[in-house]
Amino acid sequence: MVYIDFDGVILDTEDLMFEEWRKNPNRHSLPETEKIEYLKNVDWNYVLKNAKPINNSIKYLKLMDPKNTIILTKIHSLEEGKEKIKWIKEHNIKLQVILVPYYLKKVDVVDPSDNILIEDCLKTLQEWESKKGKVVFFDKDNDNFDSWHDENINNYERLDNLSKFIKISNSQIKLNQYRDTWMSEKFDEIIGFYPREFYSLDNFSSFKVEVDGYLYASLEEAFQSSLFLPYHPDIAVKIKNSHSAHEAQKIMFENIDKVKYSNEEQVQIMERLLRLKIEQNPYVKKKLLETKDYLIVEDSPKDNYWGWGINRDGENQLGKLWMKLREEYKNK
Repeated sequence: MVYIDFDGVILDTEDLMFEEWRKNPNRHSLPETEKIEYLKNVDWNYVLKNAKPINNSIKYLKLMDPKNTIILTKIHSLEEGKEKIKWIKEHNIKLQVILVPYYLKKVDVVDPSDNILIEDCLKTLQEWESKKGKVVFFDKDNDNFDSWHDENINNYERLDNLSKFIKISNSQIKLNQYRDTWMSEKFDEIIGFYPREFYSLDNFSSFKVEVDGYLYASLEEAFQSSLFLPYHPDIAVKIKNSHSAHEAQKIMFENIDKVKYSNEEQVQIMERLLRLKIEQNPYVKKKLLETKDYLIVEDSPKDNYWGWGINRDGENQLGKLWMKLREEYKNK
């Protein structure tokens, strides 16, 4: 199991949390009980609305497997716990949350043995390790110091983002996506080319789309052609007459300087074409709805805009459009 801290790992809450406390010039001479009383009365609705996600944390949390990932966070009040759970739900993060009262240690609430804790507090990591747990120091500033100015003298593994712990799905959906998991052990011997389960969502898949009276062999060809209409109809015709989606894309790249549409306008064009693909191809609609509530990702390592790119932190605009349309068609 992987346990992930909230404050300082998911959201940068500390400055907002101690905003009023730091205005008190006598704070350093006050007893710890005064600090705890202060934390009990923090306005967590305000903190969570204004705190910034740390290094694409929300994107990565949505990609993690709820079966082996839990958010483990300390709280100083019931209100803090309620607001954190509310925030997690509002951001469509499917992970379980365990709340740890301020007077307990995290090792008192869950068993660390052979489990991983991702945490920005080195003292907490030391406690976890002492109970035979595995530790990862979340160092958002990449300076080897935690938020309490303690140095990572134990040389714990350091991360400044959560991408390493991404789990797209459980083994069942993985089997559906990749058909034959046995192949993963044979990549040095076998080349497989059978399409994956949800290949129909790919723009290059061979589902015809009729747009403004012209029948395209794939959505890719329809989209690339649309980028040159009405300004350069000659290029659009060349794409229409191309022999494949790959050739259509190649023609677009050769003429990319002539594309007049902004990224936002291109997203609108893509959304219109995806709707046509769904409405004209019942199988595509069926497969889209079979994705249920999973995150849909165009897992291209080459495209940081339409897909998630080589570091899996791209904008995934195509996946977002598919999820938007899925919600609409669920209710139809």
